[in-house]
Amino acid sequence: MDAIRGAMKAYGDISKILAEAQKIDAYFEGKKLEWWSECAGSLSKWSEPIRSLIDQMPRAVAQRCNPTDPAMAEETLADWRDKQLLPMMARQVK
Repeated sequence: MDAIRGAMKAYGDISKILAEAQKIDAYFEGKKLEWWSECAGSLSKWSEPIRSLIDQMPRAVAQRCNPTDPAMAEETLADWRDKQLLPMMARQVK
């Protein structure tokens, strides 16, 4: 009889623990969404200015790269940015 009572008590304890775990899981499921939202906001806060600088870079440095033909330098730098730099950055994020 003691074994049955012990098993029933253990079952009751396990049921309480599982119910509490489900409550905790449900609580943190909501928190995960808030956390991801905060992360997305932080990433945008940092990535948008960086992307703006990357987009402006060809024009900003073209004169220094090729003073005699800055238009060609700008075109070459923009091509490098679009075909090599940005795809490489996208692969790093994945």
